[in-house]
Amino acid sequence: VSLVWWDVESRRTEVTVPEGRAEWNKMMLEYRHTLIWARKLVRDANFPANRDIRWLGRLFDGDAYAYATVLILQLHNLRSLRLDFSFVLEEGFPGEMLHHSLFGDAPLGMLSQFSKLEMVDYGSNFPPTELRDNIKLPRSCQFIPWFYLPSLKVLEIWLLSVEGISVLPEKTPKIPLNLSKLRSLVISKTSLLPEEIASLLSQVPYLESLHVGMVYKCRATAEFLKAPECLLRSLETSSQTIEHLSISLELLPCCLQAFTLRVRNQAGKAFCGMLMKFPKLKTASLPLKFLIGCGTPSWELRDVLPSTLEAIHISHDLWPAL
Repeated sequence: VSLVWWDVESRRTEVTVPEGRAEWNKMMLEYRHTLIWARKLVRDANFPANRDIRWLGRLFDGDAYAYATVLILQLHNLRSLRLDFSFVLEEGFPGEMLHHSLFGDAPLGMLSQFSKLEMVDYGSNFPPTELRDNIKLPRSCQFIPWFYLPSLKVLEIWLLSVEGISVLPEKTPKIPLNLSKLRSLVISKTSLLPEEIASLLSQVPYLESLHVGMVYKCRATAEFLKAPECLLRSLETSSQTIEHLSISLELLPCCLQAFTLRVRNQAGKAFCGMLMKFPKLKTASLPLKFLIGCGTPSWELRDVLPSTLEAIHISHDLWPAL
């Protein structure tokens, strides 16, 4: 199943979230049986009272995101699922309902627990960062359950928080987190701090493909560049298995004009030659300064590229003038 309507490759800067209602007042009578069925399912799923009322209200109002979620959670044998970023922003219904199915009081078998799901894309096509300053922060609980799927091999996700994944709050049931089957992980345009990303990566022991996309404001960017060792150490823990590595670091648009990147030569020393620590690396994509460091030393490709490398993409990111 794929419900995606914005192509990240199009590079459009003006992206609007599709409305979840389409002349529902006129269509309600035609789909009254669907409305009755969907509301009965929500009632029988034993949601907490406050969420039960919210779900029922959204269904009565004809919210297409709510109806799509109810449909998806009836597909018990689903193997692949791609959901647009607007699902994340529009209440995060799929993640919330799956959270209830795995951790809540839903009767067994009523809502799918996606025991056969191998590939998930949950909002990884998050749009250009121009939207970031105007969005309402989504519910963090919607991100948790995707990491607990027993058959998951590929996960692509825009991630707001690691609470409940790397840091278990008291209210989250202590279901064992086993990511030993996960082979490909994409963390897209996240504002997670490097230490939070490191905490997550430490729990994924057998990754073969990894993309970490970071988007920060001025201060967080400068702090990361001065002390990147936390993230680099976490990458090294998976270095023995990673064959495809991608790293990007972007600055939020609100900071671009006011922020001039000045990093001392020694500050970028930790990056230089980092790819040499990946003995199975075949492809890599990273900023130039992550390849050679932030200084201007004399260097040769053989000094910073492992002999196993077959392809490399070098990006500008924070250094557009280079």
